Amino acid sequence: MMLPKIISLISIVLLFGWMLYFFLGGLPLLIVKHDDASDSRLVRGFFHIHYLVLMSIASIGALSSAFADRRLLAASFGCIALFGFAARRTIVPRMDRLRSTMSATDVLAIRSFRRLHVIGIAFNFVLLGGLLAALSASSAQMVSCSDLPPGCREGECRVQCSLL
Repeated sequence: MMLPKIISLISIVLLFGWMLYFFLGGLPLLIVKHDDASDSRLVRGFFHIHYLVLMSIASIGALSSAFADRRLLAASFGCIALFGFAARRTIVPRMDRLRSTMSATDVLAIRSFRRLHVIGIAFNFVLLGGLLAALSASSAQMVSCSDLPPGCREGECRVQCSLL
């Protein structure tokens, strides 16, 4: 039963790292004017890949956490995976529709595309905070401590804690 715990822990690290990378990588892309087809294609591709990786890591984390009997963490991973699915189905197609009609002089379309960009980054930031809150709340499930040697009395005991 140790393998699901290890996969769950790896999923936490990977998901946190990926979400932080997207947040820090998406902010500089706001400098891009979004009026050129290659700029908007880059931003759209960045979001598309982000949501695919987010859904994959979160799904693996949800399954492994459920097998490891970490219900709160499994539910958190599941919510993140569902959000990634919903965002990929809403934000990315809206970006595609705007890209197909956008020109360098269409200020309204450029503003709408930029707004989608900001909304995607903001939602990712909220999810990142939710993941940290879930980790904080489920930390008691993740750390297990035991007395050494087994059956010791109060003065003779040494506590050993493990992350898995």
